[in-house]
Amino acid sequence: MAKAATDIPGQIGASDLYTIEEFKRRLGLSSWAMWKARRSGLKVYHVARHRYVLGKDYIAFVESTGK
Repeated sequence: MAKAATDIPGQIGASDLYTIEEFKRRLGLSSWAMWKARRSGLKVYHVARHRYVLGKDYIAFVESTGK
């Protein structure tokens, strides 16, 4: 059975919103790596004690910090 697009590790959609845990799981990031990304400028949204990352913000972050 083929995986749905939302189940593919490493795939981040520009128009999708992810919880921090889902975001870390998809990209295989540790808590330390996530902390470093946030300190380096990755935008994180806080709503009712929950944290989210918007796909387009992550893509912009990679484009601006990537080599």
